[in-house]
Amino acid sequence: MDKQLNEKWACKFAKVKSVVVQLDDLISRIETDHQIHKTREESLSINSLTKRDDAGNSIIDINGRVLFSQE
Repeated sequence: MDKQLNEKWACKFAKVKSVVVQLDDLISRIETDHQIHKTREESLSINSLTKRDDAGNSIIDINGRVLFSQE
C-alpha cells in the first residue's frame, strides 16, 4: 500500500486518526486507543438517585459521595 497517497485523502476526514500499512503498527495503535478509551470510560462514573431510592433515608446514607442536595 502507498501510505503517502492514502494520507493525502485521509487528512480531509476528521475521523481518520492515522494511516497504517503494517499489521504490527495497526495492532499497536488499536491496543493504545483501547487503553485510552478504557481509562476515559472508567473516569466517567455517574450515579443518579430517584425519589424511590431516598424514601426514608438521608442522601448521605444512600450515597456517601454526595456533598449537597436541593429540596
